[in-house]
Amino acid sequence: MVLTEVAKGNTPGAIFNAALSNILGVMFTPLLVRLLMQASGQVNSFGPLLLKITFADSVAICARHGNPTFGSEMGRCRATYAEHP
Repeated sequence: MVLTEVAKGNTPGAIFNAALSNILGVMFTPLLVRLLMQASGQVNSFGPLLLKITFADSVAICARHGNPTFGSEMGRCRATYAEHP
C-alpha cells in the first residue's frame, strides 16, 4: 500500500485487490489441493476443512460488521497500538 501511495497510484484499488486476493486465496487453496490430489489418485475428504475455514471467516465477518461494540473495540485497540509502535 505504501508503494502505491508513494507512486501516487490508486490506493483504494490496491487495498481492495489485496483484500480480495487474500480472501480468494483462503477459499480456493483447499479446492485446488483437492483437485490436484484427485488427479494423482489420492482422494481425501476436504469437506470438514472447507467447512471450518468458511465458518471461521463467516463468524469473523459477522462479528466485525454485525456488532457495533466489537467494531468500536477494534478501533480503540488499533488506536492504542498506533500510539506505541
